Amino acid sequence: PSIALCNMTILYVSTGANKLKVFEVDDATGNFIRLVQTIDPIVDPLPELGQDGKPVPKTGTFGPVTEWVEKHPKYDLVYAFTSFWSASPAVVTTFRIVDSESGRLQKLGRVETGGLQAAHATFS
Repeated sequence: PSIALCNMTILYVSTGANKLKVFEVDDATGNFIRLVQTIDPIVDPLPELGQDGKPVPKTGTFGPVTEWVEKHPKYDLVYAFTSFWSASPAVVTTFRIVDSESGRLQKLGRVETGGLQAAHATFS
């Protein structure tokens, strides 16, 4: 998801880990201008034990994965959807866009989805 601003776009990028990055991108060329912010970790603290009673991996193949990021269509909110494979319920973390020019975020809170994978979100 991105937010259009004058001659630049703010791009929110999730990684194959428990991180979220905010970039400025030039609208005309699509080139990255700069890294604005790195949120590491998104989910903190991580679940200690999974549903099977085993420790949840902190990194690596079965560690947390922020699978996608969505910006609310009406409000200055961004949601990061993080899954822990089959170890623990997925988490949605909410951020407020505190600076519309740079796209900087502030973490507001999180909630478990009730399922193991954060599979879909719809806004109304």
